Amino acid sequence: MALMTAGTLFLNTINAKEQIRPFLQNDPFQPKNIEIRIFLQKPNGSEPEPDRLTVVSMTRGILEYDVRSSETGRLTTIYEETFEEVAAKLGIVEENGQYRQIAHVACN
Repeated sequence: MALMTAGTLFLNTINAKEQIRPFLQNDPFQPKNIEIRIFLQKPNGSEPEPDRLTVVSMTRGILEYDVRSSETGRLTTIYEETFEEVAAKLGIVEENGQYRQIAHVACN
């Protein structure tokens, strides 16, 4: 949910700025046009244990959730879904380049 909040806030902010719209590749800016990566840490600043959520990202309209594999030491995507799939689950709609939630959805 935090990743979608960050993504929709970013898109809404960009799309609301009339002075930069002439410089956008796509107008309005869309989920496929942004990249957001959030690296998770323990309170002491160290990386989470292997096989625990380490990175959440939104890239080219795809949300991914990654862990560092205990077997390989590499980041491994454990789940992915499209921006549109998550928006539908959360009741988020786009109107004229602005994203808003039309229904409150309980998150499990």
